Amino acid sequence: MDSKPHRHLALWLVVGTIALASFGVGTYRLVGLPELDLTIGPDLRVRHVESTQFTRSDPPKFKRGDRFTALQGHRLGRLSDLRLLLESLEPDEGEGAKSSFRYQILRPLHRFTLAVQGEELDPTSLPSGYNPRTDRLVKINGRPLPDDIGPEGVRSIIGSRGQVLLTFERRNAVFSGTWQVDEGEYESVAIGFGLALLFLLLLWRFHSRQLHPWSSIAVGLETIAFAWTGLLVLAYQWVIADPVIASGVIAGLVLVRPLSTFARAKDFVRGNATDGWWAIIVGLACVGMLLGLLHGGLMQNLETGLYAAASITGLYIVYEIFLVAFDEGPHATLREGGGYLAGVLLVSMGTATLAWHLDPVAFRETLWRWFAVVLIGLVWFGDVLFCLRGAAGEAYGDVVTVDERRETVQYYLESITDGLPQTHPFVVLKREEAMIAIRLEDGGIQFESPDDSIEDVVSILLREKTRIPLPETVDRATHPLDGIAQTMDIVLALQLQPPSGGLELPDTEIVLLAVEETDAGELPSYASSETIDLAQSQLTASTWGAIFVEGTSALPELETAGRDGSLGERSGEREASEGETTDAPASSDESTGDETDDKTVALLRRDRRQLAEQLQAMGQRWRYLGTSIEDRGELLEEALVDDLEEMLNTEAPLVFSGPLGAGKTFTARCAHQLEEQAPETFALYDPSRDEAEQRRAMLFGDSESEEAPLEEGFVAAARYGSLCVRSAGLLDDETILDLCEAADTHQFRLHLTFQTSHPGEHSPLEDRSSSLRNRLQRRELLIPPFRMRESIREDVFQFYLERFAQLRGRDVPELDESVLTRLDAYDWPGEIHEVRAILGAALAQTTDGTIELENLPSTLGGTSTATYRGGEADASDDENGDETEHAG
Repeated sequence: MDSKPHRHLALWLVVGTIALASFGVGTYRLVGLPELDLTIGPDLRVRHVESTQFTRSDPPKFKRGDRFTALQGHRLGRLSDLRLLLESLEPDEGEGAKSSFRYQILRPLHRFTLAVQGEELDPTSLPSGYNPRTDRLVKINGRPLPDDIGPEGVRSIIGSRGQVLLTFERRNAVFSGTWQVDEGEYESVAIGFGLALLFLLLLWRFHSRQLHPWSSIAVGLETIAFAWTGLLVLAYQWVIADPVIASGVIAGLVLVRPLSTFARAKDFVRGNATDGWWAIIVGLACVGMLLGLLHGGLMQNLETGLYAAASITGLYIVYEIFLVAFDEGPHATLREGGGYLAGVLLVSMGTATLAWHLDPVAFRETLWRWFAVVLIGLVWFGDVLFCLRGAAGEAYGDVVTVDERRETVQYYLESITDGLPQTHPFVVLKREEAMIAIRLEDGGIQFESPDDSIEDVVSILLREKTRIPLPETVDRATHPLDGIAQTMDIVLALQLQPPSGGLELPDTEIVLLAVEETDAGELPSYASSETIDLAQSQLTASTWGAIFVEGTSALPELETAGRDGSLGERSGEREASEGETTDAPASSDESTGDETDDKTVALLRRDRRQLAEQLQAMGQRWRYLGTSIEDRGELLEEALVDDLEEMLNTEAPLVFSGPLGAGKTFTARCAHQLEEQAPETFALYDPSRDEAEQRRAMLFGDSESEEAPLEEGFVAAARYGSLCVRSAGLLDDETILDLCEAADTHQFRLHLTFQTSHPGEHSPLEDRSSSLRNRLQRRELLIPPFRMRESIREDVFQFYLERFAQLRGRDVPELDESVLTRLDAYDWPGEIHEVRAILGAALAQTTDGTIELENLPSTLGGTSTATYRGGEADASDDENGDETEHAG
């Protein structure tokens, strides 16, 4: 241990100065910046718009993909330009605490609709809002147009139709207006750095004295690095706009784990003086490389540098997992056990992977920062607890096995030898009236009974509560221990005190002795006060525990072997006997208990097997329910997705019509995900499963009065999410209108699916009341039959093959060209139901890696007569409720 407290105080002052500088820079760079209600990327494109920015009556001014081009009349080229303008410009006067700025944005693709409802217009005129030079007519009444139609075509359409809905498309549309933003309140940033300062004070004042001083200093620096990392969630918008703050965050991300490695390497007493510095050197090299590439213009933007820093941190954490898993000792982690670190990291990474799978867009833009900060925060908090409480938990990890205990004791005695050359140190464990000596012998340790003279020295030492060399306040000429020490060449005799977290047993003491190997008649050189301090400071909780365990375990055998016997050779026999005892059969008196234990174990194994099967089945459903539209976007046509996005611009209900099994419910779920709603907020109701008189109660609950709150029902379950009603044609007009009103009142999106036997010929709303038609007009989306969906057909085939192969535990087979040709030519009267049945039957008849023509059912010209009834897949589909219509 380094015994220069003034040096360590100076280092703590340096750490405190770094923390104060971080506090000043971090808060100063954010002063004057507003709180934005949207997320803007480094390329000035809008990534996300907060839902609180607009109400139902006020549509959003910005959409995902819009790019800022000017603010307050100043052109913008980079996000840093926007930051400087917002910080320096005087805003227009706004309402309350809001500031108003004049903006200009560029929308790459703008779609808008114009409704002509029976007005008598001049056939030579054009509708208001249509610019023939920039706008292109793409749809009439929701029907896509195959070719471009110019102004003359638009005039012709207006003149020939009394009521029509026209959809136009404008590329690179420019919009301008007033943008109101809240005044910035970044107290959380100041609080974050303030808490870092508080933790530094705690570490300086209360850190465990048994730790190496450098360990606590390194954890203090780790605390500052973690405070910088916290800006990823507190002010990310301005982190990617400010190179100074971004540099601090990059340095914090990269150095937070190397500092932890350095701290534990310094604390591990078996390491040498250079252990841990390699981590600091590698970390600083990575920081220098990233900052050089970033400020040298070799990285695309600041966010790219943050991604690179987070990747380096992730790789380092993965390295730590393997270090904990495969290293021989628990010193591989600074926490109280390797399992804690490995468990936290693996669970966090598994959760992050699951979140990315559920909603990859939101994960990339928002959640990755939270996962990074929380993950680093968990292990950082463990480091802080270690510094405050000491190595109690780690100590018991170092005495798990016999070899580790003996190695720990051997290292301690060797360290005393280094401090007292030409001596033979050993420890004596006194347990009540019995004593045992543990010595170094031929590169190992030896257990033996101390002779009478050593027992007398230990007894006098403990009774007088003194030590050798005697303290300066004691008269050595009259004290009996001085003469005994000179006679026996004892240069050190010290009752060891238990370190923080060490084991404590009643009537048990440990004494360290060192005998000098000198010629007869030569006076011994007593140990210095520095050596005495070293002997106590080198005594870690792990060494203390190892001496206790090994000494108390050897005492009974010592009494059996006799006082003159040595246990050096018998100790190996003891270890072997311990292993034999574990596997030895129980006595007859314990047979009943063993039988009971065997039955308990059998029951536990059975329950574990059943639970594993249930978890596997639930995992299949979870993966299915968590599928996002981005992963399965190939199962919907691009034009259909565009129509969905256009219809989702308002809060009105959506109507999906098409044949049974065409994928209406799947499309509704995709619409739910396009609105960036959580998967669990999608409620699905099928009225065909209930009697007519029960349907309202299932939807609205038992209480429909305005005075009583809505306690149950699908309407309540869909609040702030989406409600999809399958086979909505079974509901009467009044119920559907009430659902529309409930959607406005309880703030959820309503999706209605109608089955039509002849899609495209007439709308399912034609036979409904005029009030319902007016309520749902222009909100209908036609899902075409599967035979008409050539662009996604092969992707649907591949999806079901992968799914059925996974359920059966098989490799995914390929479709022979002849099979693809036959499937493409088929009419598919059964829609997606028939796709599943045919591919399932073909897979069941396939033994190799390719589905041939003869594996198809006879209805398609094959020779197979097998039918696919679904099995596990259909069971889960029925529970999930929408797979019977599409793959989703």
